Amino acid sequence: WTEDGTQIGTGASISHVESSVGTHVVQVTATNGDGKSANDSITVRVLAPPPPGAPSVSIISPKDGSLFCAGTFSGGVYNANVSTQATAADSNKPPLALSYSWTDSVDGGQPAIVSTTLSPALQLAYRSGDRETTHDLTLRATNTANVSNSAQIRVNVYNPGCIS
Repeated sequence: WTEDGTQIGTGASISHVESSVGTHVVQVTATNGDGKSANDSITVRVLAPPPPGAPSVSIISPKDGSLFCAGTFSGGVYNANVSTQATAADSNKPPLALSYSWTDSVDGGQPAIVSTTLSPALQLAYRSGDRETTHDLTLRATNTANVSNSAQIRVNVYNPGCIS
């Protein structure tokens, strides 16, 4: 078992606690008695804890890792229509008013604001030539004391005509 190329354990299963904020690749390699090997990996994202007095934020749908088929042609590109559902609550007593900001980072690019409502309907683009287009969506809720917290999901949009 490795994480970001560093061994973190051996055996059929391991337990590991990651405290470093960021994206990490965990890989397992299995070798049989004949010396033949196979491996697989997953990517995990570790988020920083929210600051004191921060609102709670949760993206209910779509789920992290969801797949969408591009089917709507608008503005010269194919889009997937994606409905979101989210919750946010301020932890202060009494609760402070919240503002919202959704950003979309397409294929690892710079995040762009795509909505300022809690649960928007989004049009997520499919980039021509991609097998799939990755969208890292972040919902940030900020209270009137300017303390914020966020939740993030990654979704993928596949080429037009795919089976959804």
